Amino acid sequence: MKLEDVREAVSKRLVEKPNHYSVFCCGSLARGDFGRTSDLDIFVFSKKDEDKWTRLSDIELLSELIFVNKELGFPEFSNDGMFLKVLSFPEMTKSIGCPKDDEKNLFTSRMLMLLESRPVFNDVLYDSQMDEIVGLYFRDDVDRRSFKPLFLLNDLLRFWRTLCLNYEIIRNDKTKPFRKKNINLKFSRMLTVFATILPIISKHQCSKEDVLSLCKQTPLTRLAVGLDNIRDDKLLAGFDAFLDHYEFFLNQKENMSDKPAMETKEKEEINATAIKFSGFLYKCLSHRKIQEEYRKYLVL
Repeated sequence: MKLEDVREAVSKRLVEKPNHYSVFCCGSLARGDFGRTSDLDIFVFSKKDEDKWTRLSDIELLSELIFVNKELGFPEFSNDGMFLKVLSFPEMTKSIGCPKDDEKNLFTSRMLMLLESRPVFNDVLYDSQMDEIVGLYFRDDVDRRSFKPLFLLNDLLRFWRTLCLNYEIIRNDKTKPFRKKNINLKFSRMLTVFATILPIISKHQCSKEDVLSLCKQTPLTRLAVGLDNIRDDKLLAGFDAFLDHYEFFLNQKENMSDKPAMETKEKEEINATAIKFSGFLYKCLSHRKIQEEYRKYLVL
């Protein structure tokens, strides 16, 4: 299994590195739909403040990760390794809601850790950091009967809209593979965000422990949890078709080159399938069994 290969390779290379680092992967490898053209999306958190560790230790650790990437035959890190850096976990927790939350890529890193991550080094630290992040979204949970994790939902929706905006920026750059990015947005990115939202809003009372459990599951499993909460046979009947649509996406993604444009027939087929795919998610999210306050919050 590719994820286990990455865990083993990273552990060997980082065995003597300081234990204030946690390393996790995101993307298709973490979602469980890894393909032959997939790359390795790696993130690193330090449990120390930025001024408490040395730049050389960062360089040594990141160079080991670059070696692992080459050793296992992954494509080179995107954008010349622009996102391959060490982030301060304490700074991230202090910066929520501040301008530098976006400026230093802390928001995106936090969202990806919650939505689609698997630890590949220092599992204990990773688990404690995940627990702390989710705990931040439940810090106002003083009355379990009335509390709703709207802060968390707000960040999930904000992340989705950030993804949409980022892809609009890419389409103006003729050197970027917009074609592949666009199909990811319509399928895997949409699934990852809204399959996480559904089980949260489909449960009468969602706890910190519920969210932590969701974070350990794949997006498709989270969606299944949401469907179990709703308990509507008509939705369950449409789930098989939804899975077929996602399989179609995975096949298209594998066969897709880096050319920025799609042929008309191919584009029409992808768009038609994407409409059905998003339509099913909309039926789930707007279902009558979802509390009206949540349905309203998704819009307003």
